[in-house]
Amino acid sequence: FKLADDLLNNLWILIKYNTDEAEFEKILNEQREWLKQRDQKADEAADSWEGGSFAPVDFADTKAEMTMERCKELADILTD
Repeated sequence: FKLADDLLNNLWILIKYNTDEAEFEKILNEQREWLKQRDQKADEAADSWEGGSFAPVDFADTKAEMTMERCKELADILTD
């Protein structure tokens, strides 16, 4: 997850400095909503293990997968 999160943060910096203010605000609002959804889905994934030893693994894996998907979306914004 750390690697995916670092990539996301680097892409976010590129978005910030390569979009106009209106576009940036739109993407920022989308990002905030996406973060809530990502964390909720990661919590749900962990909860499905009912506190078992695999819960933290599934939590981190869900966050990593969703973060990489978001990175692709942000990269697409930069290349459009």
